[in-house]
Amino acid sequence: MKAGDFCEETLKENDVYKIMTGAMLPSGADAVIQIERVKVESDNLYIYEEVKKGNNIIKLGEEILKGDVPLNKGTLIRPPEIGLLASLGYDFINVYKAPTVGIVITGDELIDIKSEIKKGKIRNSNEYSLKALIKNSNAEVFSVGIVKDDRIAIKEKIFCVK
Repeated sequence: MKAGDFCEETLKENDVYKIMTGAMLPSGADAVIQIERVKVESDNLYIYEEVKKGNNIIKLGEEILKGDVPLNKGTLIRPPEIGLLASLGYDFINVYKAPTVGIVITGDELIDIKSEIKKGKIRNSNEYSLKALIKNSNAEVFSVGIVKDDRIAIKEKIFCVK
């Protein structure tokens, strides 16, 4: 039986029925054995390990019970959460936009990472680390670039962002 099919038969004790992964169990079935764990010869089925009741079965409501809260407020919505929501029938949810974080990198000693190193200068590596860290936390990020150690220059960069 393929996934999506429905078996009308009721199995009796010691009966077996071949189903594919994801298929609904026939009535009376109480365990699933992986095909790799059995051998079929003619009408005989040979099982190579003990089969316990409930083996490889997910019961209805086992993953989420009625009344459970599948996602708490404030949860970051990533691909696994989207899959969960889809499995529950949600094609739309209200979310809040990720915050935007601005970076002002200051220092007379800083130069662009593509620039040649000169005496007393270092490459602006922190900007890249900070951008990656902020993006990793699911926020938007922008940088005004390197600003000299000058109060007026810093003030201009901060206030030009508004």
